[in-house]
Amino acid sequence: MKHLMLMWKIFFFLTLYPAFSNANYDFMARNTQTVYDLNGPIPIVQANQVLQTRDGYIWIASYDGLFRYDGRMTKFFSLEGDGFPSVSITALYEDSRQRLWVGTNNAGLVLMDKGKISIFSIEEGLSSSSVRAVAEDSQGNIYASTVFGVVRISPELEVEPLKVEGREEFLAIDIMVSSEDELWCVLNNGAVLVVRDSQVTHEFAPRHFNELIINSVFQSSAGDIYLGSTDTRAVIISPSGAYRLVDTGDCSTINSFNQDSAGRIWVSSDTGIGFFEDNQFFPVPGTLISASIENMIEDYEGNLWFASSRHGVLEVTRSKFVQVSQRARLPEMTVNATHMYNGDLFIATDEGLFIMDHRYMLIQTPLTDYLRGTRLRSLLADGQGNLWICTYTGKGLIIYRPDGSFDSINDGPLRDKVRCVIPSRFGGVIAGGSLGVAIVRDGQVVRSYGRQEGLTNPVILSLYEDENGVIYAGSDGGGIYRLEGDEVSVYSERDGLSSSVILRMAADPEFGGVWISTGNGLNFMDENGIRNIDKLGSAAANIYDIQMVDQEGIWLLGSGGIISGLRSNLLSGDPLEVEKFQRRDGLTYPLTANSWNYMAPDGTLYISCTKGVLSIDTDDVYRNLTIPKLLISQVEVDGQVHDHPASLVLSSDTNRLNITFSLLSFTAATGNSATVFLKGFDKNPETLPTEVTTTVSYTNLPGGEYVFEVSGVNKDGIESQTVALSVVKQPHFMERPIVRVGLGALVIGLAVLGGYLYNIHKTRAILKKQQEYRDITQQAIKAIADTIDAKDRYTAGHSHRVAEYSMAIARRMHFSEKQLEDLYYTALLHDIGKVGLEDQILNKQAALTDGEYMKMKNHVRVGGEILKSITVVKDIATGAKYHHERYDGKGYCEGLKAEEIPLFARIICVADSYDAMNSDRPYRKGLPQDVIIAELRRGAGTQFDAKIVAIMVDIINER
Repeated sequence: MKHLMLMWKIFFFLTLYPAFSNANYDFMARNTQTVYDLNGPIPIVQANQVLQTRDGYIWIASYDGLFRYDGRMTKFFSLEGDGFPSVSITALYEDSRQRLWVGTNNAGLVLMDKGKISIFSIEEGLSSSSVRAVAEDSQGNIYASTVFGVVRISPELEVEPLKVEGREEFLAIDIMVSSEDELWCVLNNGAVLVVRDSQVTHEFAPRHFNELIINSVFQSSAGDIYLGSTDTRAVIISPSGAYRLVDTGDCSTINSFNQDSAGRIWVSSDTGIGFFEDNQFFPVPGTLISASIENMIEDYEGNLWFASSRHGVLEVTRSKFVQVSQRARLPEMTVNATHMYNGDLFIATDEGLFIMDHRYMLIQTPLTDYLRGTRLRSLLADGQGNLWICTYTGKGLIIYRPDGSFDSINDGPLRDKVRCVIPSRFGGVIAGGSLGVAIVRDGQVVRSYGRQEGLTNPVILSLYEDENGVIYAGSDGGGIYRLEGDEVSVYSERDGLSSSVILRMAADPEFGGVWISTGNGLNFMDENGIRNIDKLGSAAANIYDIQMVDQEGIWLLGSGGIISGLRSNLLSGDPLEVEKFQRRDGLTYPLTANSWNYMAPDGTLYISCTKGVLSIDTDDVYRNLTIPKLLISQVEVDGQVHDHPASLVLSSDTNRLNITFSLLSFTAATGNSATVFLKGFDKNPETLPTEVTTTVSYTNLPGGEYVFEVSGVNKDGIESQTVALSVVKQPHFMERPIVRVGLGALVIGLAVLGGYLYNIHKTRAILKKQQEYRDITQQAIKAIADTIDAKDRYTAGHSHRVAEYSMAIARRMHFSEKQLEDLYYTALLHDIGKVGLEDQILNKQAALTDGEYMKMKNHVRVGGEILKSITVVKDIATGAKYHHERYDGKGYCEGLKAEEIPLFARIICVADSYDAMNSDRPYRKGLPQDVIIAELRRGAGTQFDAKIVAIMVDIINER
């Protein structure tokens, strides 16, 4: 029944060919379709209009909202976050000043100009909040048609109703300004009104066009006016005023016309698409979306976009492949082999043999009748003009002669499941299958190799014969059998094969070896043995076919798509340089496992797929040569977003800078890359694949001037222009020269003291001197601590008390004397970062503002910077930098948690908090000890290390 249904489908297509002869099957066969709906990067179902603005973005108007697409990411303009008044969008228009006008269904007309949004509603003079179309005249006036009339918006953005002499009511469902500056209006009753200077110059009622109800209007570059109707006819009015009615086939209710760069006038209708070319209409069947098509555009790369108000958006891109089966209107079927024979393409399938002539017409012959319903595996045209056909269902090996006669050879190994056949250097052919290998000459099996001859696994998947007549038979798990006369030997993993499953072998005339595809890798065999081409990685798995292209090229066809490269590159130690072809390139069907594909003399490769046949010109693969557009779409500065900034000035306390760019190439979603470089910070440019990320981040940039540069490359190697963004960050307190000099002197002084201490420590003979230097160091550090405390008149002695409390805690933790000393100095200097704080902030009695609090918090980072170069006291910077971290990770400045926080800092944190609660402040007295103990215990495990809190509580209770 399955075979009968398939043959009925083919017969149906053939009988209908004359009826569809005017349809452009070739167009869709040479293009790849991508549908954007709820499952794609543009989450949309109802697309009312699609538009590309001159900066390169794709915009989509929908009842689901307004969307902007850059080829990778979609921005949705919502009611909440963008100040956009509606999610019901009906119309889009970009004017001569590159401003975007957005018509809504319930909130009027929106003007988007360089990130600024202006709204025109009934209050501003619109006749209705429901907008249907927008147009512009040569003077810069904007016209908007609403459900209650047409308004004109002047270049100064003044709104007034469009008044036409003798017309009180003026309701238009579509408008267009012609090259003569006439406003063409399609009225809601199906008539057309042409207005100039508030005067009606022409009026067309339905009776003028055989009672056609007009639905849309458009003017071509040649000056012709196209009027779309609510049935399957269009009106074309020439510049001279003559008109004609044109049948649009099955395209009914024409919603819009659009012109592409080739001059074709595209028709978008409720029932499909088509185009006018050379005054003839061509319907385009085979589109993935064919209902409720509202409009079409061509983007700057030549891709076509269709908006459907029911099914989303369809993108049609120029394919590198031709869908041969679709071009010939074949139903979907599994193809196992292709071969050109006597100028016709022979297609071996699971359902039989199909023959296609150069016009993509199917040919029926006695051979196709004989093989109907027979599973075929391989095809080969030999040097004597015969075609050999491998069958898989008992008919053996078929020889088809130029006169149309054919015979079946099905003895020996050819009794069943013949898989492959190659020509023999000594005449005849060599065939392999599930029962072994057979040599055929003069229509007879002259020699066989099977289990009895030494083929322990006789299932043969591929064959190769060298110049000496030695046969190599690749098996399904037994390795490669070498057949020379009566001698049978085998190559396996022990000889270098990556697997014993041999899917394909292909001779390399240039390098004198054989390429071997196994189940999990690619190998090369020559007189030096077998080596694994491991540089392909996982891409080498399941390679079904290997094709040599000219003297250098190689094409690998497999489960992951197609890889194209140079054989010399694969064999060398140089970095891998290959091109990958996948679905977006037009490889729309999966390749058939272990299939056989034909490389024509002109370089055309006919590819066997699970749903039909594809072809590609390997000598001249289509390339997208359009220079890609690239722009910096947004910059995020500590959470604040800037759209398309020309330059940026950052405050000194800026922490994180995220720069997002868009490579606006819609032909290929993968294979594009961008190179980014922040001059003044990055040492070298970095290249990123744009399908992975289009955002780069920088944290804690030093104050200074920078230039961010980004350039892109599309999949076909075409570079964009370089885009630059100027970034200036103001220096913070610690980066000012006078502060640097002062702190540098302090650091040098401490470093000198540390050096003395280190030298003293080296010899016991000068132990007394060492103690003196320790005293000096202690006095110097205490003096610095006193200076810190002196800045805050409310915390006098704070640093010394924190140091003493920290020492008390550490003694109970059994610290060594050296550790106690280091902790003491560390605690003394834990607030050194406050030297950078302004006195009015530090001594402010009222609550701090958010900005002042952020500066106050920054003192820990400043303290860490001051002390990081001091090595005389181990880890002295940790106390200053981390004593405000919390045990639960919610502290600052790094957000460390638990034991990620250095032990010194955890101890100082508890000691610092105790002293803060125990000390008098201008707004309160010191807290009672029981209250402090309760607060410490409440913070144990969240703010503080619970073990250290327990020790501190014991110390308090003992006082």
